[in-house]
Amino acid sequence: MKENRQAFTHLVRFELFRTFSTLYGLLYVFFGILFPVFLYITTFQSFSASSIPSLGFLAFLVPIMLPLFSQIGSSGTAYFFSSDRANGVYEYLLASKTVKVSDVFLSHSVSGIITTSLILGVNLAIFYGANLVRSLILPWDITEFIIIFTVPISYFSSLISILSMLTWASLTKRYPGVNAPGGIGTIIGVIPVLVFFILVNKYLWFQENIMFAGKIFSLILGIILVILTVTVIRLMSNERMLP
Repeated sequence: MKENRQAFTHLVRFELFRTFSTLYGLLYVFFGILFPVFLYITTFQSFSASSIPSLGFLAFLVPIMLPLFSQIGSSGTAYFFSSDRANGVYEYLLASKTVKVSDVFLSHSVSGIITTSLILGVNLAIFYGANLVRSLILPWDITEFIIIFTVPISYFSSLISILSMLTWASLTKRYPGVNAPGGIGTIIGVIPVLVFFILVNKYLWFQENIMFAGKIFSLILGIILVILTVTVIRLMSNERMLP
């Protein structure tokens, strides 16, 4: 048991090391942090306390979009899954009895959570730090929205993206590039945030009830994550995942 726990810990460390030491991993993390900074600078350069009421839902633009960038930034944690599987890495580890199929999926998920936390933390620090430098106190509504929407959606979308990509890659024998985070996995994770943005941008009801809509959206995405997790666990128990 202790040996298995140590093997899992090393697996998580290895995934994190590759995320922050390889070109593709760093590229995703870089995009996850750079894009929000660019969005904030270009959109809110004239952001002031007096302008907040007139901005309407645009005052929530950065908190709405941050989950998208957090999810993209964390996608690098699962980039090498397909190539590792194709090269027999997981087959070797499973044969050694030191790790289980669930450990492989869980290690990527834990790495994704850690990476998402780092990216989201940096982005929120920049968001609040920039306003603090300008002596701008944001309304509690924006902070509340970040708590009920930005933070949970960041984790939910990242985990849905990672689990979807790992499941797709595990159940198919397509060329690894098809299963890379830049493909299906990332697209699945991006969709929820874009849907919410489109709804808020297009329909007045969502703009006027953005707090309630954010709570409902977080709940729905949380339920989707639970369903996906249960499905993955059942596939594992039926020995359909990995070689």
